[in-house]
Amino acid sequence: MISIAHKHGHHTIAEGVEYEYRLKYLKECDCDKVQGYPISKPLDEEPALKFLTA
Repeated sequence: MISIAHKHGHHTIAEGVEYEYRLKYLKECDCDKVQGYPISKPLDEEPALKFLTA
C-alpha cells in the first residue's frame, strides 16, 4: 500500500503502531509518518506541548 500511494503522489501515515519491530518495518518501507507507542504514549496537553517543542 505504501509503494502504491507513493507511485500516485500521496504521502503515507501509519496510525496506532504499537511495537518497535513494526516501526522499523514501516521505516524500511518508506512510510512518511508514524503515530503510536514507540514514538510517544498518549499525553495530556501540557506534556504534549513540551514534547512537540523539544
